[in-house]
Amino acid sequence: MKKLLLVPALYITVGCQQLAKTVAGFDNPKLENIHSVQSYARQHHLDAATNVIAKDKESMKQLLMVFNKKLPDAVLFDTAGKELIYRSPSETCTAGLFKIIPNLDKTTSLKKGTQDLENIIIRYTKPLFGSSDTVIDGSDYYLMINWAKYAGKKNKENVLEWENLAKSNKKVRIKVIKVNMDFQDSWGLTEKEIQFH
Repeated sequence: MKKLLLVPALYITVGCQQLAKTVAGFDNPKLENIHSVQSYARQHHLDAATNVIAKDKESMKQLLMVFNKKLPDAVLFDTAGKELIYRSPSETCTAGLFKIIPNLDKTTSLKKGTQDLENIIIRYTKPLFGSSDTVIDGSDYYLMINWAKYAGKKNKENVLEWENLAKSNKKVRIKVIKVNMDFQDSWGLTEKEIQFH
């Protein structure tokens, strides 16, 4: 009984993000390289779909803003690559994705945001595997999901689940683009600079 009361009390006290870090097993980030991220992606079945990584530390800052400094998180785009707002301003967690992804159809009407998918991909990312894919390919929707090695089991619980929900939606074609948010050793950062505070 005490455990059942602990989780809501933690949520009220520290909020969704900190609760996720604490309960879900987030590790402090480590400096990675392209090979360590590729290896992790293959090992944890995150290598399907289009997978990109930040070009440099300035691009990482911009990507963090795209995802509102949340991890894991997702941004939804329409067929033209324009952002669609799927959650209300009062929602801070990504629980709404589990409902919206399987219910998307060609008549879904969502408020437009300000982000442009192609601009984000071209300006801030490079392919994690192989060469660059064409991002805008005629899909009905694009789901850009971020992930990182230090997110631990949230990669499986959220990222892979969202991807599976997108694949399972037979009413529309949803292209998934995964954005790795691990800090790269080639950016000249120190371990101390990337730790959670």
